[in-house]
Amino acid sequence: MMLSMSGVASIDETTVPLAELYRLDFHAWCLRVAEMLANGKTGELDTGHLREEIESLAGRDEREVISRMKRILQHLLKLEYQPRKRTKSWEATLANQRGELAALLEQSPSLAGLPSAAWGKRTNLPAGSRRSKRV
Repeated sequence: MMLSMSGVASIDETTVPLAELYRLDFHAWCLRVAEMLANGKTGELDTGHLREEIESLAGRDEREVISRMKRILQHLLKLEYQPRKRTKSWEATLANQRGELAALLEQSPSLAGLPSAAWGKRTNLPAGSRRSKRV
C-alpha cells in the first residue's frame, strides 16, 4: 500500500490478489477483471465475486422494471381518480416512463414476463385477470 499525493492510501492493483482487491478497491477490481477477460485469462478470475456482480446486475434490471411499472401505475391512477388535477407533467412522466420501460425490455427481452409476474405476486391475482383502460 502506498500513500498518494492526496493523502489517501492507494494500492498496487497488479500485485494484490483479486479477492482482496475486490474488498479494497471495487473499481480497480472491475478494471482488472475486464482486462483478464479481454486477454483470455479466465482461469485466474475471481469467479465467486464475478458471479455475485453479474447476479446483482440482473437484479438491478428487475428492480428498474418494477420501479418504472409502479411509476406508470401511480400516474395512471392519478389521471383516473384526479382528472381535474391533470397536468402536462403527469402526461410527460407517463410518456417518459413508458418509453424507458420499452427500451429496457427491448434491450433485455427476458424481462418481458416480469411485469405480469410482479403484478401477480403483489396482488395475489392471476396474471391477466384484470383489465385497465389505456390512457
